[in-house]
Amino acid sequence: MVVPRMGDWVAVDLVQPNGSVRAIALAHADPDRLPILRDYRERFPPDLHRAGSIESIRTGRTVLIPEVSATDADVPPDPAVADELRRLQVHSYVSVPLLGTGRVLGALAFSSSTPGHYGPADVAVAENIARRAASTIEHSNLCREARQFIATADATLDAVFMFEPTTLRFTYVNQGAIAQVGYERRDLLSMRAIDIKPDFDEARYRQLLAPLVDGSRDHITFSTVHRHREGFDVPVEVFLQHVRLPGGEARMIIMSRDIRAQIDVQASLHRLARSERARAAELSAVIQGMSDGVLVCDVDGRVVLANQAATLILGEPVDGYEELRSRVEPGGPELPALRTTTAPVEVRLRGQDRWIGIGTAQVASDLTDPVATASSTILVLRDVTAARQVQAAREAFIGVLSHELRTPITTIYGNTKLMRRVSDETFRDAMLGDVEAEADRLYRLVEDLLILSRAETGLMLEGEPVLLQHVIPAVVAAERSHWPTHRFVDRVEPGMPPASADRTYLEQVIRNLLTNAAKYGPENGLVEVRAELAGGEVLVRVLDEGDGVPSGEEERVFNLFYRSATAARRAGGAGIGLYVCRVLVEGMGGRTWTRRRPEGGGEFGFTVPLFAPDLETIPEEATPPATRAGEVATRPLE
Repeated sequence: MVVPRMGDWVAVDLVQPNGSVRAIALAHADPDRLPILRDYRERFPPDLHRAGSIESIRTGRTVLIPEVSATDADVPPDPAVADELRRLQVHSYVSVPLLGTGRVLGALAFSSSTPGHYGPADVAVAENIARRAASTIEHSNLCREARQFIATADATLDAVFMFEPTTLRFTYVNQGAIAQVGYERRDLLSMRAIDIKPDFDEARYRQLLAPLVDGSRDHITFSTVHRHREGFDVPVEVFLQHVRLPGGEARMIIMSRDIRAQIDVQASLHRLARSERARAAELSAVIQGMSDGVLVCDVDGRVVLANQAATLILGEPVDGYEELRSRVEPGGPELPALRTTTAPVEVRLRGQDRWIGIGTAQVASDLTDPVATASSTILVLRDVTAARQVQAAREAFIGVLSHELRTPITTIYGNTKLMRRVSDETFRDAMLGDVEAEADRLYRLVEDLLILSRAETGLMLEGEPVLLQHVIPAVVAAERSHWPTHRFVDRVEPGMPPASADRTYLEQVIRNLLTNAAKYGPENGLVEVRAELAGGEVLVRVLDEGDGVPSGEEERVFNLFYRSATAARRAGGAGIGLYVCRVLVEGMGGRTWTRRRPEGGGEFGFTVPLFAPDLETIPEEATPPATRAGEVATRPLE
């Protein structure tokens, strides 16, 4: 609609998730000239321009050129550019940024063959169009993120309810909540939290909410019941938390877990333990069918009964309590003592990254005598490795947000504030260098955290044809500028066919491995990247001159948050980068490894499969400069 009313042609450029700039729409009043415009934008993409739409994206300001002279080229001097501009008859130009919330989404550019075609009124119209377009784009992005959140919540087995703390009316429920109480989603969204009949009244409910609303407590955990639509009570364990939505609205989130099975198992185990001698066969059958591990020790600590789950959790059978204690990593919590009843204690298995929770229950020699001496002990084992990893992920994520992310943000904020007051160009260039380095560090941290947030659900990446002889040199060249005290070399087998991978994530893997090699290698050390064919896959190895991974830790270095004592002493970090590499490579159908090199140094490698030979390769995209928001201004095209 805006062509030809606003000019002869219009272009819409958007910033991509990887930072590149891509034209998503081109239109020309003369259909015969549209191919010329497309050819010009392909040959001279906005990433290479010094002004025009890329300047609007970089600065967040409107660029107005009332009359374009013969020398007003928006790229470094090139006769071909001047020829193309003459063919397109560009004589008046305006570019307007597409401003989202806190960032620049892209740019909207208009051009006219009439000199002096654009003035302040046209700029106002263009900016109005850009505001509407940016609002539509941002709304689309928010809708997509909301759909992703809802899909994730619906995939959770636990029930999730969200309600307004004043009215107690539900505003969101997931599929687990629907299954737990039996109501349809539309019915629940017309109900209040008190309508599912917890075992207390509304006044008591509001007393529970009060410390969450005033901020004196972060969350509350308690047990209650929820009334099913069919009229029966469902016992649940509830985690209640107060949150604020991006718009500032307060919400309460209930995460409730149906504990009927747990109660039934505990009740069954208690009843059977009281009549152990009389019903030993029945007890054994129930215990063998439990998913939790069970060990029964006599008064001397000998194991007299063990179910299959206990063997699976421990890796192999144990004969007694002391042998179980020897399987536990020293220096941690002590195992619960025999002939006691205790809550579970979480301990780590010796030499493994596995954690188990161990609780005990004593059984008296005479069950009819309440003061009888205990003769045996039941130990209940549960593998809590996954739960600890989730907790560690949460703590690490919070730690990164509070420290790793705060450091670059503080540097960027401080330097940009200081640059307003400094006139010395040398000092300004140094500060800009610091801002650029910290922005790059921030970008890499966010990339790894995004992969970390998706890893729990399993990452499956669709492969596309990628030429490593193009990707590896580009990544090595970029890392060389970040590590001037190291030497980087790439050796890629010539004529290598395309690999099946996601280019953006492949670059992230190579970049993480190069950063790891430089961080833990000696100053002025050599970092070498080699790529070669090996059967039906491409083998990539990053070689350094560091100390290598200590023997016995080769498999553990790719685990989340794992850092060897040597690495921790040498450099800081959160233990995320190599885990992200493993997740991405496995998502692309490959594998990772590390080893010490016989000649000294370390090797970190991975593979990706070859791409099917009947598919075409995908063109590569250039990496653009960083963007930032700013003020509207009119200036000539440089």
